[in-house]
Amino acid sequence: MAQIAARCVFRCDLCSAYNKNIKSSEDKTKVSEGWAKYWGQYASREYRLHGCLASGNPNSALPDKSCLIRPCVMKKGLNNCAQCNEYVCKKSKSRMASYQEIADKHKGKISKEEYDFFFEPYDSRKVLDEIRKTSQN
Repeated sequence: MAQIAARCVFRCDLCSAYNKNIKSSEDKTKVSEGWAKYWGQYASREYRLHGCLASGNPNSALPDKSCLIRPCVMKKGLNNCAQCNEYVCKKSKSRMASYQEIADKHKGKISKEEYDFFFEPYDSRKVLDEIRKTSQN
């Protein structure tokens, strides 16, 4: 699957709850339990995320209907917040995953598999910086 970066540049293509990555009910359970453990929230077992790039269809399962980044980026006519001249703003900071905080909370006991599954898709600061660096060259 090609790289799919959300408006906040979470990586939809790597997200364990993204609709194309859910293959079974066991996948949904793993996502839900992992998100609860590391992020303090449960992924719904009733739907598969379509990402914030999905159309405005009310039936599409947006990951976070209260996200401040998606409407901001869309209003400015940008693909994602890496293209914004206000980067890094308060809104984008609110979406930047903090692997180190979570690792500290769990005393560093996070396996490579868990990192790949529960952190890498949301390491938006890394992806944002890469996009900005590429676009400036």
